[in-house]
Amino acid sequence: MRGALALTFAGLAGGAAITYPTVLEAAEGVVHPLAIEHVPFGNYGFNTRGFNGGIPGPTFRMKPGETLRIDFTNNLSAANNVACPDTAGEFCESATSNLHTHGLHISSKGKEDGLAHYSDDVFADVLPGETETYSFTIPENHMGGTHWYHPHHHHATAIQAGGGAAGVLIVDDPEGYLPPEYANMSEHILFISGHNLANLADIAARAQSTILEGALNAANTANLAANVFFVNGQALPTLTLESHTWHRLRMAYAAVEQGLALQVTGDATCTLKLLAKDGIYVTDLPRDIATVMLFPGARADVAVSCTCTAYPCTGMLASNAGRRLQPGRGRGGGPGANDMVAADLLELSITQGPSTSVVALPATSVQRPCYLVDLRSAAVPDAQSKRLALNGGGRTVTVDGQGASMTYANTHANGGTMATWPALTTFPVGSVHELQVTGVGAHPLHLHVVPFQITAMPAAEYSGGFFKVGDWHDTLMIMEMAGGPGGQVTIRQQTDKFTGKMVVHCHILEHEDEGMMGFIDISGTEGTIYADAATLDSTCYAGAFASTSVQDSTTPSATLDTTETPSTIPDSTTPSATPDTDTTAEPSTTPAPAAAAELTYPEVLEASAGVHLLEMGPVPFGNYGFNTRGFNGGVPGPTFRMKPGETLRVQVRNNLSTANNVPCTATQGEFCESATTNLHTHGLHVSSKGKEDGLEYYSDDVFADILPGETEEFRFTIPENHMGGTHWYHPHHHHATAIQAGGGGSGGGEAQRVGAV
Repeated sequence: MRGALALTFAGLAGGAAITYPTVLEAAEGVVHPLAIEHVPFGNYGFNTRGFNGGIPGPTFRMKPGETLRIDFTNNLSAANNVACPDTAGEFCESATSNLHTHGLHISSKGKEDGLAHYSDDVFADVLPGETETYSFTIPENHMGGTHWYHPHHHHATAIQAGGGAAGVLIVDDPEGYLPPEYANMSEHILFISGHNLANLADIAARAQSTILEGALNAANTANLAANVFFVNGQALPTLTLESHTWHRLRMAYAAVEQGLALQVTGDATCTLKLLAKDGIYVTDLPRDIATVMLFPGARADVAVSCTCTAYPCTGMLASNAGRRLQPGRGRGGGPGANDMVAADLLELSITQGPSTSVVALPATSVQRPCYLVDLRSAAVPDAQSKRLALNGGGRTVTVDGQGASMTYANTHANGGTMATWPALTTFPVGSVHELQVTGVGAHPLHLHVVPFQITAMPAAEYSGGFFKVGDWHDTLMIMEMAGGPGGQVTIRQQTDKFTGKMVVHCHILEHEDEGMMGFIDISGTEGTIYADAATLDSTCYAGAFASTSVQDSTTPSATLDTTETPSTIPDSTTPSATPDTDTTAEPSTTPAPAAAAELTYPEVLEASAGVHLLEMGPVPFGNYGFNTRGFNGGVPGPTFRMKPGETLRVQVRNNLSTANNVPCTATQGEFCESATTNLHTHGLHVSSKGKEDGLEYYSDDVFADILPGETEEFRFTIPENHMGGTHWYHPHHHHATAIQAGGGGSGGGEAQRVGAV
């Protein structure tokens, strides 16, 4: 189950209830606007960089096989875009930007490679005032997971992403992928961001950027913390959880530096179980852990269940101080730039739930896409086994000793550019490669395009089992490991499907900007997959996941009492301005709906997100075995939301059968033309005109005729003083309104709730 998500950006009042960013869904024909711009840094009185007016940016959600389309606009000030030769250092061009989807298995190509739009091309340059379209298409067998996005313009990544320009990106699990004990957990998205103002101010000064240059002084003058941690843009918010219930925390951590070792302290007694790291489910699901290890770029999905001796009680999700990420202190003074820190992040308020025991989470081994099969027994040719070193002192990434620091001077020597910078090595696509990696005890290793598996390390596990041999990551740092030969980790990965540049860098973003980055060229024929994947795991799937009713490899856990089942009522304390949009519940096998089925909500589409596609066509009438008419494949259609003064743009496509479009003269009655349609917004204060009145499109014109196979655009513009309220929409073709709208072709519930607060 996906928990309800609010649509507001919160301030920073300590102890305030946690809020959630706007959720934007990938959908065919929908292009979402995303603007990087100057936004307030909480209540500190100065600006930083953020997306769409706040920190963090909106949360994007997509399904395996979908394309997420984004119009990326750079609204940063050109005055801060000082060139690298003029700053005489590695922090420069701080107003040039681009967009990276951290963790997606996706193409790294862009317009310079012949594409119409950019994919995950971190070498793209979007200058101030420019807009570029990004199309992020993921494979049908992409594993569901928690990821994030941020700018990745070399020499400006730290000041932009570390300053707050980032957000969560979730790939949803396919229907039936997880056992219900996991799939039905209430979900809480926690975007944790760390901001060391001393370090950010120092980077800004070196980049000659007025944004953030005075951040440390402003904080000190206002007697505010200089080492700041936000959760969803709030300082120390409160999350209310029911007891004896499993809750899924989707955690993503964004920072220039500083690591977190998270535990729950306080009066509450909480059990933590690790579900996934870096958007990939662990093989021993669920894994008992006491500490969640997060370093810049890392994600963790954790199930938590809490109880109290006396209700209510509180717990604190907090980080304990540890050793440094790497030697040296922040240039700007104050906290060490790369310390593990002690910080309180999130207060947990535990209320008594209806159950007195917790349902057991079954031990589960999920079916894996073929690009994530266990590679520990794979045959790796000697030529495809190499040494990768993260060298902090020289700010280099090397493969078999080859590779120079990507400083501005090096990349532009002898008339060169970033585009002409040589690859560290070449990997053929559709094969398995092994890297013996040193330096991950001090530097987070991040690889783009495809994740990697830990196949060997000095110990079988670290950090109380948080890191184990066999785990998958796209960003890895194990601080317990010593340096030198004893600190070597062996990783393997498939170069699955995508050719082009696979970027590798240290995810201490300051180090990346200073040159600790390179790329591996993946060569060969686009689309080639690893032929032996199915030999290693005969259950892996190369196409879309085919749902089965029960996971074959689940066994009940003996660690918890299973005498009672927790309530299936959603957590009432979770903000609910964006309804739950997961409609993946299995239909009942009896004629009537299952009494215990949990309420689900239609997809929510915002007017501000662009032009929405609304398809009228035949859809199943529940589980009755026959079809009715509906929108976008179901009953009801999606929920639209808009604010006073906005325009909701909808392309209505008629997919109904012409065979059912019998004219009225042939039916000899008033019920006819049942496959001709249009669209009416029931209750809006809006114009009733259309194309026949001289408009280029239709407004609320119920005399419009959209024949089978046709598509027409509707634009519903409401006044700025339109009252907020709940409305609905449906077809209104005369002589066919009853059979279409009454049969299910409508949007009910909170459809068109205008100006919702």
